[in-house]
Parts: sequence; C-alpha cells; structure tokens
Amino acid sequence: MVPEMQSQRSKVFISYSHDSAEHRKRVLSLAERLRADGVDAQIDQYVQGVPLEGWARWVRNQLASADFILLVCTETYYRRFCGQGSPGQGRGVDWEGMLVTLELYHARSRTAKFVPVVFVSSDERFVPEELSGYTHYLLTSEDQYFQLYAFLTGQAGVVPGELGTLKAFAREPVAPLTFGRAGLSKPLASQLGGTLENPANDLEGPAHPPVVIRRGPAAAPGGETNGGAVAQASLRTASFPSAQPVAASRRRPLPLAAMALAALLFTGLVGGSLWFFGQASREVTGEILQAPPSPRPATPGDLRRPLQAGRPWTNSLEMRFVPLGRIHMAVWQTRVRDFEVFVKATGYDAVGVMSSAITQDGLELTTMSWKDPGFRQTPEHPVVGVSWEDAVQFCAWLTKKERSQGLLTGAQSYRLPTDQEWSEAVGLAEAPGATPEARSGKVDDVYPWGRTFPPPVDAANYAGSESSVGAPEWWAVIPGFHDAFPRTAPVAAFKPNSRGLCSVGGNVWEWCTDKFNDTTNWRTLRGGSWATSRPEEMLSSYRRGYEPFSRCDDVGFRCVITEGYGPG
Repeated sequence: MVPEMQSQRSKVFISYSHDSAEHRKRVLSLAERLRADGVDAQIDQYVQGVPLEGWARWVRNQLASADFILLVCTETYYRRFCGQGSPGQGRGVDWEGMLVTLELYHARSRTAKFVPVVFVSSDERFVPEELSGYTHYLLTSEDQYFQLYAFLTGQAGVVPGELGTLKAFAREPVAPLTFGRAGLSKPLASQLGGTLENPANDLEGPAHPPVVIRRGPAAAPGGETNGGAVAQASLRTASFPSAQPVAASRRRPLPLAAMALAALLFTGLVGGSLWFFGQASREVTGEILQAPPSPRPATPGDLRRPLQAGRPWTNSLEMRFVPLGRIHMAVWQTRVRDFEVFVKATGYDAVGVMSSAITQDGLELTTMSWKDPGFRQTPEHPVVGVSWEDAVQFCAWLTKKERSQGLLTGAQSYRLPTDQEWSEAVGLAEAPGATPEARSGKVDDVYPWGRTFPPPVDAANYAGSESSVGAPEWWAVIPGFHDAFPRTAPVAAFKPNSRGLCSVGGNVWEWCTDKFNDTTNWRTLRGGSWATSRPEEMLSSYRRGYEPFSRCDDVGFRCVITEGYGPG
C-alpha cells in the first residue's frame, strides 16, 4: 500500500556557513535537489541582493516559518554556531545558532524540527551538542539522501500491520506447595527425638561453672604424640540467674537433632562469611587500592648516555631526538611500539569512542582503537586513535621512567610541543595572532615541502590517488599526486627536513599542548595527515582544533624534551 503523502509540501530552510566557494556550491546543489523532488527548500543564495527586512529579520522569519531546518555541520559551522567565530566573521550562523538554541530551550528539546546533515563522515563530530541526541544524515549516496527525503516528506519508517485477535490459552491448574510430612506444621522440637542428659536450657538446675577446654598434643605411649590436637573438656552443671522460677510443666528438654541442625547452620554461615569477605578483601587490596606501577629500576642495558643540551640523543625506547632551540624534538612521530610499551607497563589503555577520517560510520565505530584502527599497522607506524589526554599520559610516564633510570634530570621532562615550537620545526616564522586559531592559515603559499602546489610525488604522505583504494565515492584526492601509502606510513619512510625531522607534513595530525582558542577547551593539531587533500589544510600555518578526549584514525603525536623551562 502506498503511504498517504502530506497534504502540504514541507518547507525547509538550510542553515550553513560559507566555508569556501566549493562548499557553498554543494549546499546550493542540495537545495536544488530538494526543490526538484518537491520540497520547498530555501537558502540565502536565492535572495537577490539584500532582503527588504534585513538579514537578521529574514533569518528569523525563515526559521519561524520553516517546517524543518537543515543544519549543514562543518568545523567552521560548529565554531560559529557556538559563538566562537572570529570577530566580524560568521555573524549569520552565530545569529542562527542563538535562535535555534532558544527554540530548543522553549520546546524543552521536544521537537523534530532541526535536522543535522554532513557531507563527509569526518564532520560528524561537529554536530552541535544541543542536537547530538537527534538523528543526523550523512549525505554521501542516493540511499542516504532518500532517507533524509523520506523524513522530510513524512514517509520514513514502515507502515505497521493491522492488529489481530488475541490468542487464548488454557491455563493448567497447579496444586499448592506441600511437604512430605504433614506434622512439620507442629513445633519442630516435638517431632524430633533424642535429648541431652543435662539440657542447657534448664534454668532452675544447680550452678554450672564455665566450660574449660584444653587443646594441645596428647601424650601417646612411649612419649610420642598422636599428631593431632585433642580437646579435653570438663563439663559441669551450670545455672543462670532467673527472675522467676520456671514451672516444671514448661521445662522441656532441647532435642539433640535440633542442636545438631543449629550447629550446622552456624558453621555454614561463619565459613561462608569468612570466604566472602576474604575474597572481597583480596579484590579491593589487589585491584582497587593497588598503586600505579612504578618504572622498574635501571638495568645495565638501560644505562644509556644521559641527555645533553644541544646534542642528538636516543632514549630508552630507541626514540631519536634532535636539538631545536632550547628543546629536543623527536625525529619522528610516536610509534605503535612506543605506545605499546607504555600500555603494558602501566595498564593504561586508550580504548573508547574513536572516529574515522574515511569510514562513514564515524563515531559509531567504538570497536576501533590504536590497536586496530581499521587498516594495517606495524610497530614502526605512527600510533593513531590517541587523544590529547592519552598523549599527555604517555609523556608523564616516560618522564618518570627515565628520571628513575638516570637518563633525565629532575628538570628535564617529556611533553607535547607548543604551537610555536611546532612552527619552528616546520621552518615557519612566528605569525601574528594571540591564539592558534587566530594564527591559522595566515601565511600563504608556504608548505612543508616548499611554495608550490601540489606537493612533489612521493614527497610526503597525503591523500593522493593511492588513498582511494577502499575509500567511499565521496573521497577526495590531490590531483596529480600520489605516494606509496594508502593510509599511514612508517615514521621514517620520508626524508627528514632541514632540521632533521620526518613527516612534519602529512602521515598523521600531531597534537600540540596549546588550547586552540580562548573560548573552548579544544587543543591544537598541526601538520595534516594521510587523509588530507585540501590545499589550505596543507599550509604550514594551518591549525585545527579538536576536543582533548577525542580520538581519530588520522591523529597521533610527537614528543619533545624540555630543558627545565617553558611549558611542561
């Protein structure tokens, strides 16, 4: 049966940021497709010049009159939606974000009007938190487009079948619970035979002195012992003070069987309690209260030459460092085998929600981790899927380890590079701007390999033609460029730059210690990765902001060693 169509066409307003001319064209194409399929889509590009009521009121009227609002989520859109854009830029999205948030507030989030959409899976993490509980649509295929279209036109889901007649089943009667001996309903003591010769509950008998128990090895004939503990007890009569005499007719001997039953129950309860609390004690002591493992003492094999200022150095993990100003920077990105030593030594493991730069399921791929990012990695490849916090923990562990081995002084420590130190590593002069976000992309036509685009073939690991193997249809590559590695490359696969550093452009994005801006807790990423194809992202001056606990399959890190000054 064909579902009944909506009697009135849905009106849809598309909210987006002007990231680039290409992005604006793609959003316009989406609006045109919706209109061709009968949906009244509206977009700012349809306005000739300036609306009569002004842009602010025009946006407000569009939001109020639309049945649905499509929010095209990108990194730029997210920042402006949250009011974090640069002064004088993105005021339209900033205004729209405020209006959307206000309407969600008044609706107590009980509305299906706002629909996040993304064009690439890597932008799924930029859906605003206010809308993270709603379904978002990844528009990379016809099937995905029609899922959105079905929702906007009231045709989503499946028409349920008609309710049938309830089935009646005969219920078989069940007899009440009974026991084998009907007499058990009487007092238990009167049903069990056997009594003690001197019942202990005789409250009127003569006084009993305390029971005296002597334990120890009993002498056997010839001075030998029997090898066991023999208990000798002298039982005498005992009495207990009684407020009133107990009549003889009420004094009853305690049955022997009842005493035995009580003894068994007591033994079971005490033994079970000791076992239970003993196990719990061992678990708390052995697991919950166990201190983090300390680095093992240095062995002769660990006693390398300590770090010296201004000289190249190799640490206990065979990580190589070169001097860079007042610090030492790792020649290459932190490897899988380096991170594995850290995990085995500490029990720390960077496993959790992880996004993908190439897989459409994005953050839903919770089974991915640095151990298995979805593509082949050897111990010499850069570790990926590690958050800023994971990288900081690695540096803290390695500092403690090598100080205990005498390789570092108390003033020396591992950490992530600062944004400025990373610029020095790539040969970039200090750029104007108070934050990494303000400095991002401010130096034109300067790339890690030179001043021309695209990069020379096999110069670094970016998204060349080789990366399209196993990639989705929407995957973008650098025209005229290729390298030998579809995903990550071994850390020393490419020649070092003039400062002796490998892959300061490409392979994996690298965490820096700095906050991306002054309004969020995001941290800074530099360098691009095997998934990078946009020219602006390959600029030496380009920065990206990312949440410090987020993990992605094209993000890793590089260590530096500080000489006792600077952040650390």
